[in-house]
Amino acid sequence: MAYKVNNIPKDYIGKHREYWNYFNSDSNGEHSGTCCGQAAIYSALRTLGWSYKLSFKYFVKNYPPNNFFGTLGTSRDEIVRIVGKNGYRVEQYHGENSLRQVLASGPAIVCLDVGAAGWGNWGLHWVAVFGYTKSHYYLNGWDGNTGADFRCSRDKFNKGWNTWLTNNASQSSYWLGYVGSK
Repeated sequence: MAYKVNNIPKDYIGKHREYWNYFNSDSNGEHSGTCCGQAAIYSALRTLGWSYKLSFKYFVKNYPPNNFFGTLGTSRDEIVRIVGKNGYRVEQYHGENSLRQVLASGPAIVCLDVGAAGWGNWGLHWVAVFGYTKSHYYLNGWDGNTGADFRCSRDKFNKGWNTWLTNNASQSSYWLGYVGSK
C-alpha cells in the first residue's frame, strides 16, 4: 500500500521532507513485478503535487513497461516520455554531486543494479530519490518493496548505481533524471 513517508531525520537534505512511496506490488496487475519505473514516476509526481485522476493500477495500465513486452521493465526513454506526457520534464545529469544538487529542487529517478547494491541476486530497479543524509539516500520502493525501510546506504547506493547493467539500461554511467515542472 502506498503511503507518505514523513519519519525523516534532522540531518536529511532534500526539498521534500515528506514524500509518496509506491511499490511494484501496488499495481495489483500483470506487471506487478516489472513496473518499478512506473512506481518511481508515480511517487515522484505525486510528491511534486501532481494529481492523477486514476489509481496507480490504472497509471500502470495506461503506461505499461515496454522492454521485451514488459517482461524486463521500462526503458530510460520510456521513463522520460511518461514524465513528459504527464506535464513534467526530465533534466538529465550525471554523478553523485549532481544528484545531491538536484535533490534540493525535487526528486530524481535513477536505475540501480540490485545485485551490486546487495538487495538481490541481479536485476535492475528504477527508484525515485527524494533526499539524503551523510550515510543514506531516501528512495521509493526499496527494501524488497515491503516499505520497511526507505533508506539505502550511500555505499550500497553507489555500488548499485554505476555498473555494466545500469550503464546499459540508462545509456550512461551515473545517469539521473531530475523531475521538474514544465
